[in-house]
Amino acid sequence: MPGRPYDYTCVRVRGDSMWPVLADGDIAAIDHSESLRSDLAAIKQLNKRIVAFRVDGGITLKWLIYKEEESLVLGLPENKAEIDTTIILRGDQINQGIVGLVRWWWSRR
Repeated sequence: MPGRPYDYTCVRVRGDSMWPVLADGDIAAIDHSESLRSDLAAIKQLNKRIVAFRVDGGITLKWLIYKEEESLVLGLPENKAEIDTTIILRGDQINQGIVGLVRWWWSRR
């Protein structure tokens, strides 16, 4: 792991909401140090990147889209057939809902 390895957690992808970028069975490395900075500049740096979000006692990986004019963070799936898995965060939910940045992933495809 680059930098500080204890800032990372690797998870196995389950589901197909991020298909074809991430597939069921892929391994993703989440950098938790990115979630420690909750200021506006940090959120802007995560814009249009794959991020781990807290949801229902677990996590989900989605594209983070930051809507500055509405102070809104969206977590959007790559697979538009899974659009019902969209994450919507406002205010304090933003800081609590972001687990970290997906730095890299591995796939057997």
